[in-house]
Amino acid sequence: MKSMVWVRPDGAVSVSYLSETLRARETETQFYNRIAKKMKDDGAIPLTWFRAAEIEPSLLPSDRKFRDAWKWTGNAIEVDLPKAKTLCLSRLIQDVNKKFSSFDLLRTPTADLEAQKQALLNQELAFTAKINEAKTVQELKDVVWTL
Repeated sequence: MKSMVWVRPDGAVSVSYLSETLRARETETQFYNRIAKKMKDDGAIPLTWFRAAEIEPSLLPSDRKFRDAWKWTGNAIEVDLPKAKTLCLSRLIQDVNKKFSSFDLLRTPTADLEAQKQALLNQELAFTAKINEAKTVQELKDVVWTL
């Protein structure tokens, strides 16, 4: 059974996995049309999304790390590298903010606190550079940070 590919207004992709047990006595095309209409009517899929294709599940990317950066190219789903970089930078900022919020502002001497903040900033800058320098999805996957 094929999976239904939906393209959202921002260009990202969502995939609906369908079960053969949902299929009545209808052709495959009728089945997909009925399910698409029902999903939109039920509000499961926003009206602003459009159905791009039905594809074999084997054609879906096996690595879901950058699932939020998937895009439809007209015949396949690929990772949008600039969007994946933006997602990585956003996650890095969240991690930096979380680490910064763990600093003990009341008990740590000001000089030590400034040194910790500077070290964290230096790490953030180094990882930001690595993310921005990535030329492929694999290079981006290889950028792993620990703060």
